[in-house]
Amino acid sequence: MKYFVICGETSGDLHLSILLGQVKKIDKTAEFVGVCGEKSESIGVKKLLDITEINVMGLGQALMRYKVLKQKLIGFVDFIEKEKIKNVILIDYGGFNLGMVKLLRERFKKEINIFYYIPPKLWVWGKKRIHKLKLVDHIMVIFPWEKEFYDAENTPSVYFGNPLVDEVFPRKTSGEKILLLPGSRRQELDMILPVMNKIVANEQNREFVLKVANSRDEDRIRIAFEKYSNIEITVTKSLQELSAECKGAIATSGTVILELALLYVPTVLIYKMSKMNEIIFNALIRFPYLGLPNIALKKFLFPELIQKNCESVKIMSAYDEIVSKDLSKDFDTLRDILGSKDIINQFAKYVVNESRS
Repeated sequence: MKYFVICGETSGDLHLSILLGQVKKIDKTAEFVGVCGEKSESIGVKKLLDITEINVMGLGQALMRYKVLKQKLIGFVDFIEKEKIKNVILIDYGGFNLGMVKLLRERFKKEINIFYYIPPKLWVWGKKRIHKLKLVDHIMVIFPWEKEFYDAENTPSVYFGNPLVDEVFPRKTSGEKILLLPGSRRQELDMILPVMNKIVANEQNREFVLKVANSRDEDRIRIAFEKYSNIEITVTKSLQELSAECKGAIATSGTVILELALLYVPTVLIYKMSKMNEIIFNALIRFPYLGLPNIALKKFLFPELIQKNCESVKIMSAYDEIVSKDLSKDFDTLRDILGSKDIINQFAKYVVNESRS
């Protein structure tokens, strides 16, 4: 069985690699080709394009690159037709992937079988795009409130739990270092690295370790912190390994916040965006929380310091407060909310069973 796959950023690449790794265990003949990152490539996806080539942040960048991205989508559809691929797996990245859904339906009608694993967060952004998702054959969601959302909209979806519960386990030990996670998008790094640089500069008596999400950014990040002796930069250490060295974390909003909660690592969520993106964000978002653990628990498990509050003194104050708390009961509750076990295997079996030859 051959699949065309698309993910658009590091978190999607992580989820894709976990899913496809399990699909391969079930179906030894499965082949994958498409757009992915380092993790998915490492488990055997034939990479036509790296996620960095389609990654944009915010409406402004999306508009600037619209023509280029549209041409890439058309090229992928041409490739699928030429290779006679019948199954497509899309991961997150709604702006790009919903465009792919539209083109696939226009070209192939119902001859192509579309799986959308981790669809756009319509429960955050609003349901006006749900008519586009209804063109998908299989909507596969990873949060219980997503399933409730689609049920309310009379749109079939599949939910088995959150796959990270199968992959990420509570740390057994902890250290005293502070873990820094600046994000994977270049635009995020532009905003967050100066903030983290100031934290390291102001806290010379503390030890930091920064994990680089994508190896392409390693040189840039090392240069940014080269004058400080109280920070280690790593590309190769896993989040699980780093959690055992650190007391807590300061991390850019994203899937990694959920990973940290499942590792039982107290975390300060931070985020900065351009002024234009902030205006759009405030106009569209009607949700009290940004971090997934906070959404799941319906309270601020982790503090969220966004925009003007995302500055070094406030961040370190929030960090010292969060690491002093016992959050173990909240962490346990979070795991219970997100599922039990064998989650990714159930998703993989569903893909294999519903695929077309």
